[in-house]
Amino acid sequence: MNITEATINQNFSVVHPLFDKPEKKLNPESVGQMKMTKSVRYSLMVLRLYLICMIVVAFYRTFVIAGILH
Repeated sequence: MNITEATINQNFSVVHPLFDKPEKKLNPESVGQMKMTKSVRYSLMVLRLYLICMIVVAFYRTFVIAGILH
């Protein structure tokens, strides 16, 4: 393996992300809505229903332990 003089004299600089120039961010208002398939929409509705049910169960269990519900 030959190491050429150009390879030896090559300098690399490392820029820490805190000192780098900030990148331009996208404006969320100009992006628009995402297209969802029926399966994605159904999955998200099921997930929302599951989370609501788990919150209701947690409150119910809290009320039972507190003695508010028998």
